[in-house]
Amino acid sequence: MIEGAFSGLCRIAALVSTEPGRRESLFTAKHRKTIIQPMESGSSMSALEDYLFQSPFEGGSMRCAFEGLGELRGLSVLDAGCGHGSFSLYAAQKGADSTALDVQMSRLRFVTEMSVKAGLSMSCVCGRSEELPFPDGSFDLVLSRSTLQYTEISRATGELTRVLKPGGALVLVENMARNPFLLLFRAFRGMTGNRIRIGPYTGNKAGAIKRYATVSMMKNLSSGLIESGNCFCHLFRPVSLGLCHATDRTPWAMKLDRAVERLDSFLLRKIPFLQRYSWAGAVWGRKPLR
Repeated sequence: MIEGAFSGLCRIAALVSTEPGRRESLFTAKHRKTIIQPMESGSSMSALEDYLFQSPFEGGSMRCAFEGLGELRGLSVLDAGCGHGSFSLYAAQKGADSTALDVQMSRLRFVTEMSVKAGLSMSCVCGRSEELPFPDGSFDLVLSRSTLQYTEISRATGELTRVLKPGGALVLVENMARNPFLLLFRAFRGMTGNRIRIGPYTGNKAGAIKRYATVSMMKNLSSGLIESGNCFCHLFRPVSLGLCHATDRTPWAMKLDRAVERLDSFLLRKIPFLQRYSWAGAVWGRKPLR
């Protein structure tokens, strides 16, 4: 079992160690299969919902964050650090005035391609979360998913809050700093010199990732918001997911993963101290009216 899990983590590490251009093409191929093909077959909404709200890493955090936020229809929405645009496309499909922002033009071109295929109207803007090219109070909802780790976090969160309308909702979903299994993976990546390099962050000597979020940091980020909340997910699940990947998702590995997911949820709920070792975390809340 341990050997299988390690094999799975090594497969993931092999992807990270791929040169940037090849890795980008692999991620693009994955998203074409996940999003574009379902769009062409008419099942894109369910595919996007599954990708965002059922994914092993952030699905639980996304479900918690959006549970009380209501419908997206008619809202102005910013997907800050949109990547391949899963959320910005989802928001547009739900009837929001959706804006996708990223530092990589290649990803914005990909989002544009997907929106055209789906017949969706949305905006794509090249920019950085630390210097958002929007006036104060521009959006009803701002989402940042696995993006703050590439930024100067205090500047980025200040900007994300600035462009929110009073009463608007901010949702932050992030990789956490201290999960022991992810620390091993990140150490491997560091020893082999492999870094994901994105746009302006390429020159960072420590690699593109500047700082992972901690539980105290995430809770502090929501301290100035109203109607705020937080959730933290996954302790041992990186191992069970690695095992699923190594065994091509065999039934027994999937069953074990579901059991580990339930165990993690129980431990994090009953022993809050363990939250600091979680893999994924989310905070959300609304900007004060005054």
